[in-house]
Amino acid sequence: MADAPLNAELLRVCLPNGLRVLLAPNPGLPRVAVCVTYAVGFRSEQPGQEGLAHLFEHLMFRGSESLPAGRFYDHVHRMAAQANGTTHQDYTDYYQVVPATALEAALFSEADRMRAPCFTETELSQQLDGVATEINQRTLDRPLGDLTWPLLPQALYRSHRNAHDGLGTIKQLKHTTLEDCAAFFHSYYAPGNAVLTLTGGFEPQQALTLIERHFGDIPGRPAPAQPHLDEVPADADQWLRCGEPGILSPVVAVGYRLDGPDRDLHRYLAHMLIARLLGTDPFQLELRDTMRVSASCGFFGPLDARTPDALILAGVLPPGFAPEQFTTAVRAALARYAGGGLDPARWQSAANGLAMEHRRAHGDVQTRCRALGRLEALFNCAQLLDEIPHRLTSVRLEEAESAAHTLAAARRGVVVMEPARTRHRPRPATTPTGAAAQPTPHPTALQLASTKEGPRPRPPIAPPSEAAFSSSHTEVLANGLRLILVEDKRSPAVAEVRMRLPLGAEALTAPGAVAERVQSAWAPGRWGDGSWGGWTARISEDGQWLDAAAHLPVNALATGLETLMSRATDFLSAAHSSEPVSPALRDNHPWLMARALARHARQRAGRGSTHLSAGFAGGCLAVTAPIAAAKVLDSLGPLLLSTALQNRPGARMPADVTWESDHLIEATHARPGQTSILLCSPESGKPAHEAALYLATAVFGGYHRSRLASAADRQGLPVTELLAGRDTFLGQRRAWVRARVPNDEAARLVAVVRGEASQLVRRPPSATEVEEAAEFCAAQMTAVFDSPASLADALARLGSTGWIPSDLAQFPRRLWQTTVEEVGQAAVDLFARGLRGGVVLAGAERRSRHEATA
Repeated sequence: MADAPLNAELLRVCLPNGLRVLLAPNPGLPRVAVCVTYAVGFRSEQPGQEGLAHLFEHLMFRGSESLPAGRFYDHVHRMAAQANGTTHQDYTDYYQVVPATALEAALFSEADRMRAPCFTETELSQQLDGVATEINQRTLDRPLGDLTWPLLPQALYRSHRNAHDGLGTIKQLKHTTLEDCAAFFHSYYAPGNAVLTLTGGFEPQQALTLIERHFGDIPGRPAPAQPHLDEVPADADQWLRCGEPGILSPVVAVGYRLDGPDRDLHRYLAHMLIARLLGTDPFQLELRDTMRVSASCGFFGPLDARTPDALILAGVLPPGFAPEQFTTAVRAALARYAGGGLDPARWQSAANGLAMEHRRAHGDVQTRCRALGRLEALFNCAQLLDEIPHRLTSVRLEEAESAAHTLAAARRGVVVMEPARTRHRPRPATTPTGAAAQPTPHPTALQLASTKEGPRPRPPIAPPSEAAFSSSHTEVLANGLRLILVEDKRSPAVAEVRMRLPLGAEALTAPGAVAERVQSAWAPGRWGDGSWGGWTARISEDGQWLDAAAHLPVNALATGLETLMSRATDFLSAAHSSEPVSPALRDNHPWLMARALARHARQRAGRGSTHLSAGFAGGCLAVTAPIAAAKVLDSLGPLLLSTALQNRPGARMPADVTWESDHLIEATHARPGQTSILLCSPESGKPAHEAALYLATAVFGGYHRSRLASAADRQGLPVTELLAGRDTFLGQRRAWVRARVPNDEAARLVAVVRGEASQLVRRPPSATEVEEAAEFCAAQMTAVFDSPASLADALARLGSTGWIPSDLAQFPRRLWQTTVEEVGQAAVDLFARGLRGGVVLAGAERRSRHEATA
């Protein structure tokens, strides 16, 4: 994948209006991330303005001169893209991830709202409602939602800027006017107070031309001075005690003031490593097996704020253990670190683990883009992003001891949340009294800096570009397992490994036994202490696949894969037996419907029939690594030749036994009121263009503009899920529709879905329908290239259906090249026999004679 590694040259430009531009190109990627980071956050708010920065972030999505009334998202929805914004202590960022060919559309939309935001009193009122919902969801509706933020800053700091609640209260925010918002925009949303960052698939000079075209004529304004954030020294620990009816045991959070990376980066990194160790330290004494302590730097993550920052620990206390005992134990652990009690091996492992996690996280195009912009806006040092792994592993033990010595003697902020009948929070003691600061009104509200020519035309969007691989290798091993190796340099020194194995009918008839074997063979955990990666394994939603995932250092790839394959062999060799469905599975709708179909198929075929069994055949092992595919293959040579990989073919069920009539199997699930429906149609088996089948399914019900979505709107069906797709079930290719509605709407939904399937055959997709579906689906497919991890996921999933890397890279272009006639024929192949058979899975109050939970 793309030759530009994570530490590729970072290109910098500053426009005449003061806008700083960072370009981190990776030309082989089919997607690009765009982020505008403004150096304004909660700590820029004046008394009486609490929550204004966050409210304004919401408003920035509601309209601008050329994209009024919420039209900002038009290109996002059209291109299956992402767009969002977040508000933090010292910055606010707005980011998009779009197909590389939609870069100009993303730049145009960001420039238009930087130039001339435009929204109304009605939109302000609507966003106040949205902020109210977010406040409730993040703090009021979650018993521990406000523990570390915003409660802990109130205990840790004294100044209003550092201690106040950046979400604010709706009672206060309702007094916000458009003039307040205009003043906030004029003060802080100047080009000179922003950083524009691009990462991913673009050519730097072309991108710079587009940036100058859309951002270059935005008038410059003086950038605001940074707020004064220094705190007076604390003379004692500050405790806040709260009551919360939604918890069973006391919860405690402890905060230590830290100088941020802007004051002493090396010492800050030492604190990050101390936090890592505290999270697993035996200071928990007898609580080690019953209490899990989380520890980190930063209220929203490390390197996320200027001075002052914080080191934070939090944990749920078991019965009989007082908060004071916990804080005493933490202080004792820090004193032990300071006195030479740090184990060098643990220290180095903590550094290696954090370095690996950093490299892995920032191989993602969006995460990297936002991090570069954040580090530049906060510290004028975007290049720090690529230096952090080396700096972490360079922190010396004596430097950590010095940092621990300071922490052990420091004053702390402590929040204790205890079970109570009613919710109780202390009144913030740091909010100054008196009149709120009054903003300077601007007569045009938020129709600022309107251009003379008025709204500008939106730029066109071209079909998605094709991804490029540096090197790849594909082969089918003797045991039937497909091996896919792809070079991807975006996460240096880290390899991503994915394995997908078919489970066959066993997972549907004996799910508990399979789940138990997964747990024993792939118990969630890590290699060693976390410095050597980790793995997970789970059964797919429909119960047909085992998906195992691992990440590990590339120099341990052969050893890690040997472990993975050994566990897979143990899993496939274990004995199993049938057993009742566990309570945990009784509301897993996709699995219950699949099980009902499997039971019906076995009954129709007869008890003596063969059925699909688990094995390597038909599975896929995919690896993305920052070295050439040929080198990976060489390192795996002994493993691939070992006798551990045994051929395990699976017998197939007779075809055409589950969808041969209009019969719908009735079953029940645990949750009342809702009915889930699965309707199936066998594929004809005729040779067909995969892209045409994909688009026919999309036009029918595979995305938000599909015929099924439109029909549900016309009919007023209150669906909570409605989706069409294709897969292989028990060895048979099928098209399917899955939906969820209230119980009394189930019959009408079945009629609508079957009617639309018949209509699709009689009235083939139009040119417009095919073009819109191709545009969306092609763009959506490019998202799998956003990170080495997401690419490995896609390679394993699609590789198990026979795809190779070039298929994945070329598929978006093939979607665009598919003709209307091909899509029409594919619709006939898929739905000519109709969506006849399937499952109706009703709520528990509607019992039937065929119960999936029996």
